[in-house]
Amino acid sequence: MNIVFIASGGGHTGYAIAVAERLLDLYRDVEPVFIVPSNDKWSIDRIKKRLWKKTRIIEVEKPLKPDEPFIRLFTRIPKAVYDSLTKITGKGIIVCTGSNHGLAPSVIGKYLHRYQLFCIEDVFRLTNMSKANRILYKLFNAYMFLQWSEQKRFYPRRSVVVGPVYEKPVYSPWNGDYVLVITGTIGHKKLVDILLKTNLEKVVIQTGPLDPSYVTSAKPEWKAFRYDPDIDKWIAGAKVVISHPGVTMVNAVLAYRKPVIVIYNPDIPAANYPNIVGACRKLGVWFLDIRSLTPSYLEEVVYHLPYLRYPCSVRYVDGALNIAKIIYRFIY
Repeated sequence: MNIVFIASGGGHTGYAIAVAERLLDLYRDVEPVFIVPSNDKWSIDRIKKRLWKKTRIIEVEKPLKPDEPFIRLFTRIPKAVYDSLTKITGKGIIVCTGSNHGLAPSVIGKYLHRYQLFCIEDVFRLTNMSKANRILYKLFNAYMFLQWSEQKRFYPRRSVVVGPVYEKPVYSPWNGDYVLVITGTIGHKKLVDILLKTNLEKVVIQTGPLDPSYVTSAKPEWKAFRYDPDIDKWIAGAKVVISHPGVTMVNAVLAYRKPVIVIYNPDIPAANYPNIVGACRKLGVWFLDIRSLTPSYLEEVVYHLPYLRYPCSVRYVDGALNIAKIIYRFIY
């Protein structure tokens, strides 16, 4: 019986990995299957890095990527459906992580192969529902895993509050006396530009789509890279983590107990301001709005945050572990 995780890139892949690794810890006979977007090297490398046990990876076209025009959805849907029809086999369960990428494989798996369908709602959804999850819940009777009790009002039936979902720590936290900046798969150039105007000395920046030389040409003493499937090693040693709102930020708070500053990025269409502010308050992280942020104020917060917020005192149950237990009981 297959346990299929739809790892749709970025934080969606993080959710899939978090649950799969807890499942493997509890039940070593499980061999999870991951569905990733076509040519998503970051997700593939991350899965292989985190999950040493043999796993199977399937590539399925993602109809709409971040910041793309909506018309692309219709041009890629046929390929997404074809990939799902030809690559999904067997029976079992599918765990969708809230992206449009999960719609075709979820629906085809459910109706052609009798897969049971589960969805994980995003940690940054406090005032509204994820579009893909809303479709799968209302039209296709998906069961919902919720990270906050506030989400229960959107999913009153077939849902359980499991707690925040984050990846396991793989390193012991230590103080490397550097500031780690995480911009995710979409990037955050406005944040990088502000950072380059500061007098911060030890900075490591994950730049995403932005060429790392944009950083190192101005600050040759800083370290910059696009992606690292082993980003945990950088989180574990950071004095402070500056991050976009994403699952890696949640990992830094709950898995590594690091002081975190979240920088709002209004250029991301799905970034709902009240959702992000609410989640940051729950997680005990410092929230800053890029639209009013100055280099001097960012410096001030970075210098004071380790002493004000370290070690992180926020405690929550392990949502990924709770999901893993439910999944295994449901199948076996």
